[in-house]
Amino acid sequence: MTLMTSAARRSLVSAKPITPSIVRGPINFSDVTTARANLNAPSDANYVIWNPDWPVDRDLEDVFATDLVTNDILVLPERTQPYVIDSSEGFRAAGVQSVTGRNGELAIVNRYMGIRNARTWFAMARARRGILGLGPNAVVEVSASTWTQEPQIEDKNSVQAEGWVLPGRYYTDTTGTRRAELVGSQEKVIKAEHSSPYFGNFTMRARDLGGVAYSGLTSGKPVQIYEHLNLSGAWRGFSGVPNGEAGAITLGSGTYTISKCIVGARDSGGNRVGSSPIMINSSPGGLIEHTDTGESVAGMMTMWNCTGIHTMTNVNNRFNWGPGLTWKNAKQVLNLYGRVDQIGLTITAMVVKRQNRPTKAPKEKCIFIFFPKAVQPK
Repeated sequence: MTLMTSAARRSLVSAKPITPSIVRGPINFSDVTTARANLNAPSDANYVIWNPDWPVDRDLEDVFATDLVTNDILVLPERTQPYVIDSSEGFRAAGVQSVTGRNGELAIVNRYMGIRNARTWFAMARARRGILGLGPNAVVEVSASTWTQEPQIEDKNSVQAEGWVLPGRYYTDTTGTRRAELVGSQEKVIKAEHSSPYFGNFTMRARDLGGVAYSGLTSGKPVQIYEHLNLSGAWRGFSGVPNGEAGAITLGSGTYTISKCIVGARDSGGNRVGSSPIMINSSPGGLIEHTDTGESVAGMMTMWNCTGIHTMTNVNNRFNWGPGLTWKNAKQVLNLYGRVDQIGLTITAMVVKRQNRPTKAPKEKCIFIFFPKAVQPK
């Protein structure tokens, strides 16, 4: 790959966003009817507006579990206080007692606040059909607490610098029986329950929890929509490979639309904290459009074990400390619409098809850029 000149890099760094008329991130709406009319929210869902009589700091998982049912999308009006996801018990996992840590077993909470069995698998909350926010000040935030967990250990047989070999990260169930190895980061903030989940038009914030890698929003359902989200710093990762790799959006199995999202890997202090921003596994096809990602501390946008056609239009993916995009074990066609500049790719067993849009379409580019750390923003 030919690197750009220093003058070209400076021009690119200071360039205005591509297609500025397309708003990325949440948009202000006065009510849910207007929001639904202007967004790609499911028409067959039931929309439940946050009850102002609920405590302002009520845990979203408690709302999902006790006040919503399968087809409900929780609507979050804008307000000054964030909507809280309780972190005091970490990533609960039903039926799990512990996982393998670097120096022994790490306890896992398997009941919600001691009052009912957990509904989650290494998650803080399980949304019913999803969440619809009414603007950027509808903020979902991981709560302050003293709970922490060490970074995940690597996969089985990983050789350490000191020469010893890791046994792998396994979980032990509540009967004390050791079960399967956990390959990849299992931890996530919110997972969806419905077969066609929707997450749209809100801001999400997270924080360091002791070094453990975790994803922001995840689903493995047949049809998934993520739109107008600001997920800057909404996840944590420390590696570009399992088990320290996690994404702001991590999805598997189903088709997907990721549209007009901001997926920045820096926290509010400007520090790089997120690894691979968007991770797609075993998907039969999907679309990412008008979305900004990049500046990951490790990893890159990732697709693996995918089939079908995957299209990216007007995607900024800049300044990762790694490649721009990687495909692994894939049998798929990737359409990159418009001019494609400075791609940094890792490709294994796949076909890449690049197409130009019809001449009447807006001039757009899909940018994937790899610069050595020495010339990247810190």
